[in-house]
Amino acid sequence: MTGAGMWRSVRREGASEEPGSGASPSAALRSAALRSVALRSAALVALLVGYHLSFTPLHAVIGNPAFLLGVIPCLAAALMFGLRGALAAVVIVQLTDRSFAHSIPGEETSMAAGV
Repeated sequence: MTGAGMWRSVRREGASEEPGSGASPSAALRSAALRSVALRSAALVALLVGYHLSFTPLHAVIGNPAFLLGVIPCLAAALMFGLRGALAAVVIVQLTDRSFAHSIPGEETSMAAGV
């Protein structure tokens, strides 16, 4: 067999002309992977929204240690999405904490604390 003939593809009987015409196993895997990412993303969004909504009542009960609970969504993002997800969650939690810190009166949490 020559070098050029060795690399030629052979059309098999019953093979379709279009590459994406049939339901292939790779399409099913992509669909399952997309569902998995969507489910993990929804769980992370639920954690972040839950942290945002529960922060004010928690701060009223336990004070400034309520800021430490922001670590929970960050760790969950790290486990579910790796480094990129963890960094995104850290940015979101930091923005949430900063907005709360500026709105709560006191020495440690007023507008002067952000300077």
